[in-house]
Amino acid sequence: MSSAGRVKTLQDRPHLLTNRLTTVKYLVTRRPPPSFPSTRLPFERHIFTVIARVTFVREDADSAYHFILQEHGYHMIGETPAAYCDHGATVHYRRLMAKARRVTRSCAKARVTGVAFFD
Repeated sequence: MSSAGRVKTLQDRPHLLTNRLTTVKYLVTRRPPPSFPSTRLPFERHIFTVIARVTFVREDADSAYHFILQEHGYHMIGETPAAYCDHGATVHYRRLMAKARRVTRSCAKARVTGVAFFD
């Protein structure tokens, strides 16, 4: 698995910072790094919660679910990793990812919590 995959599924066992409520606008206006290192970036240690519309959900060929979050004219893509990708994560994180896969659906108002990462 690539280092990006390890970051997405928390297999790198990061020390995560406390969850905080934010906006889609805040998240999409963060500058991506000029290049992607093989380890987690400082921004990718944050857990964020956004409240937004889920306007589109698609299970990709790799069995991950991608969904579009919209809020006040801004949008971003969220992702739940495929089940076969989370085997190296802790039991706690595997349960959270499994729950996210079960409840992902389009809706007018969703509270979505996850770890930030550049992809």
